Amino acid sequence: MVARKFFSKFICAVIVLHCVLQLVSSLQGPTVHRSSRWLSPVPSAQAPPITKVQKWSLYASSSYVSQVRDRLGLEDRFGRWRYLQRLLEDETAPRDANDILYAVLDGYINFPRPKFGSSDETGSPERTEQRLQRIQAVLEKAVGESVPFMTDNESVYDPEIMRLLEVVLPDPQDDEEDFKAAWDMMIELNGRESVKINERDGRPEWKARCMIARIIIYYDFITYGIVDAPISEK
Repeated sequence: MVARKFFSKFICAVIVLHCVLQLVSSLQGPTVHRSSRWLSPVPSAQAPPITKVQKWSLYASSSYVSQVRDRLGLEDRFGRWRYLQRLLEDETAPRDANDILYAVLDGYINFPRPKFGSSDETGSPERTEQRLQRIQAVLEKAVGESVPFMTDNESVYDPEIMRLLEVVLPDPQDDEEDFKAAWDMMIELNGRESVKINERDGRPEWKARCMIARIIIYYDFITYGIVDAPISEK
């Protein structure tokens, strides 16, 4: 009985803490620096709000990707953060990861991010012609609304798609800050020692899952989630 009461109090405390974090997040102003807004399950940067019509469109879609989003609890940032943890811990289905990869890249191409206030910055990767072409090359490999990168046999992934995905990430020389920030996120999500061991062992399933995690984080998965409607600038 004592243990049950203690557990109930613990759960209540966790819920209250989560609510407080959400409240604090809502009171903080936006930040343009990408790497800093990646470092928390409830990032300080507030995404520009989505209008009522767009919210309905975003969550009422009958597409398979929307069903995946709803089923995996990706509607809020905490849910997306938790999904990334499970992705790196081999606790998610490869098909779901392939679907999310497609949806995030497709959303980046089709729905440009709004600017922050009077700034010309969006906090998202710059939409250069080269970047858009590289993403399009990945999407051209899609089957339906999914990039067939990981397979049900998680020790196998498509090597051609891997090569295409590698150039979609920030360049370690030209975009050193963003390149390092993506790896910092892997450490935040999976732990420094775990990342170190996984990189040392070089298991194919880790390489594939880590690749997807880094890409969708870089293309605003934590901030915006899966975008399939225009984002309001208001």
